Amino acid sequence: MSKRTDEWRRKRMAELAEKLGGKAALGRKLGYKSGAYVRQMIDGERPITEKTIEAIHAMPGFDHWFDRPGSGPAIALQVPPAPSAPTGAFSALTVEEIAFLEDVRVLLDADLLHYRTEIAAKATQMREHMKKVMSGLKLPETTKRDK
Repeated sequence: MSKRTDEWRRKRMAELAEKLGGKAALGRKLGYKSGAYVRQMIDGERPITEKTIEAIHAMPGFDHWFDRPGSGPAIALQVPPAPSAPTGAFSALTVEEIAFLEDVRVLLDADLLHYRTEIAAKATQMREHMKKVMSGLKLPETTKRDK
């Protein structure tokens, strides 16, 4: 692969990661656990293979993401884009099951936000309570030996 092609692919990969919310988000869409592999591809430490490009082109809305401007096919084929296929442990799930899991994730995210807010409020209450308790305590004077 030429240096120009490699640079183009890395640039487009970085733009895609930004568009999807970061390297970790893109990594998960490609079936990786995190964004480390995506970062390595963007940094040129790993190649962006045809298989990776095909996986990205199979994602809805990104079917020509790595095509250079003006490099489209000479004859426009009327082929519908391939549906994005789940990978890894999700490959055995039906579309309905995946939709259900996405709904559950949304609900869990909402619960997480609610509980974080609730915990933050309780922590503030606890700090205020401890300030009152500590201000009412008489602490013994320290001696040189205590230091």
